[in-house]
Amino acid sequence: MKNIVGVLGFFVAFLGMLSSASAYPANCLLEIEGKTYIKGICEFTPQSGGDFQIMGKEYFAQLHVYGEEDGKNDIGGVSWNASPNSTHAQAFLGDVHRKGACWESETVKICARSLSASKRAEIEASRPNGEV
Repeated sequence: MKNIVGVLGFFVAFLGMLSSASAYPANCLLEIEGKTYIKGICEFTPQSGGDFQIMGKEYFAQLHVYGEEDGKNDIGGVSWNASPNSTHAQAFLGDVHRKGACWESETVKICARSLSASKRAEIEASRPNGEV
């Protein structure tokens, strides 16, 4: 039984490493009630179903796609950490609709745009040992 628990623990830790390894630099924006919390280069982590996370220096936000409108996945919800000391995106910001590379409501705007291959390579090369 101990071996099974140990193997499961290793597997969970391995999956956690895989998900963090999939983060890469992108051009991001997080605005809440007219105030900008993330703007410019951030870490973008794509997730299944169109969900994603953006992470700046102090703040991060997660978008969860949960609905369709007009046959497209364009309704979602946004949560964020709300405080630089928070380690979870526990503060729900509400529903948003997709508009190009952004998801918006009257009070929230979250965007993630790809960088050119050369810009992304330049940023990744400037990081010692892959650190952010």
